[in-house]
Order: sequence, then C-alpha cells, then structure tokens
Amino acid sequence: MFDLRIAVRDRTLDPDRLRERFVDDGNAASGSEESAIRPRNAIRAAYGLPNELGDPDAEAVLADALPAIVDGDLVAAEDALAPFASVCEREHPDLRETDAGHPAACHLHTTAAPDVTDDGRSMPAED
Repeated sequence: MFDLRIAVRDRTLDPDRLRERFVDDGNAASGSEESAIRPRNAIRAAYGLPNELGDPDAEAVLADALPAIVDGDLVAAEDALAPFASVCEREHPDLRETDAGHPAACHLHTTAAPDVTDDGRSMPAED
C-alpha cells in the first residue's frame, strides 16, 4: 500500500502505462478491453496488493482510490489514500539533539530514552 500511495503522491504512477503493461502481459487484447475487464486488479497486481485486504476499513479506502487512479485523477486518489499517511507525514516533530551528537527531527527520538547504567545496561524503571 505504501508504494502505491507514494507513486500516487509523487505522480510517478501512470494509469495508461499500467493498462499497457496489463495488455503486454497477455491479460487483455487491448488497453480499451483491459479497462473494461479489470483495471483495478491490474493496479493491485502492479503494487503487490491482494485481491482483498484483510482489514475491511483499509479495503474500503483502497476501493475508493482505485477508480480515481484508473480515471487518471491522481489528486482524488491521493485524497482517498490519505488515511494511509505515515506519522512522519502527518506530524513533524521538533528538531532535538540525539545521543549520536547531531540533531534530528524524528519520532523515534521523541520518546524518553530508558535509564542506562554507565556500562550501557538498561536500569529497571522506578515505581
């Protein structure tokens, strides 16, 4: 799902090329026939997505995005796929110093580091 969402966001997904690829692979006689048969499945196959996602909510989001992709409306597809945005895309943490000696704006550095002894072993949390 991530690759599909990024391709839509970056406009590197080409619905016409996906249809051509589907024809080239022998799954349809022509691009127009392919679009009448199963363009949504061609997109799923191109991005390694199963015929149905295990999560009904995720499947509903994808089902909303696929017709927009097929129609070439990547703005609508990007909007439909927005629920799959990562925390890094939704929230931008402040720049902080890290133990590596350089600043980072990363969610991995926003949680408190565990207490560590001088020899690097973690200390049990205090109650």
